[in-house]
Amino acid sequence: MKITGIKPDKPVEPVDGMDILNLVNSSARQRNADIGFISGKQRALVGNRYKLYSGDSGSTYELYDLITDPFEKNNIIYDNDHVAVEMKGSLEKWIKSCYESNKGRDYRF
Repeated sequence: MKITGIKPDKPVEPVDGMDILNLVNSSARQRNADIGFISGKQRALVGNRYKLYSGDSGSTYELYDLITDPFEKNNIIYDNDHVAVEMKGSLEKWIKSCYESNKGRDYRF
């Protein structure tokens, strides 16, 4: 909405997503928050450096360093357990918030 110049008087419901205008308009190279993804059995959390991915509804995970391995060829989850644990927690929290949004629990009418 920011790029269009629209400024709602009173937002009735929360706006999902994040403002990435600074990435488009400047030489900024990092987002200020990770991006979550879920579709069918796939789920992922993508940060500025790491990507956590599961193709089986979270039963198993893979972790990739997007800086040193941009084509995601080397799963480094066993060597970076601390990163994986933190990202799993963030992903689970994000997924829970998506389900709550879907049920209308975060909308203020």
